[in-house]
Amino acid sequence: MQEAEFLAVHNTVILLSDANDETLIETYASWVLRKQPEEGMKIFTLSHGTTARTVSLNHEIVIKYLQKFQSFDHNSNNNNNSNNNNNNDADYPDLVELYLNHLVYKQKIKVTFFY
Repeated sequence: MQEAEFLAVHNTVILLSDANDETLIETYASWVLRKQPEEGMKIFTLSHGTTARTVSLNHEIVIKYLQKFQSFDHNSNNNNNSNNNNNNDADYPDLVELYLNHLVYKQKIKVTFFY
């Protein structure tokens, strides 16, 4: 990844991780998640303390967004790469699993909406 792209991803993560506007987050998080999935997850899991998020993101909404994003992105990538035998699915993390792990192990939240 080029340095300019790295900085753009990094700066976008910092801005969105402290944002309170869910529409803004939803609009720009997809770009970051496509470029660097693990870095993009920080949008939903970190606060950089510059302007702490005043409203906590609804966990169920974040999970639904990640499911929708991953499903849509996976399908569009398969359509774009249908003639390409290089399948990168193994390199693409399960974003919902990463987020649930964060909730359970880092925030110690009992995730009951999947039981």
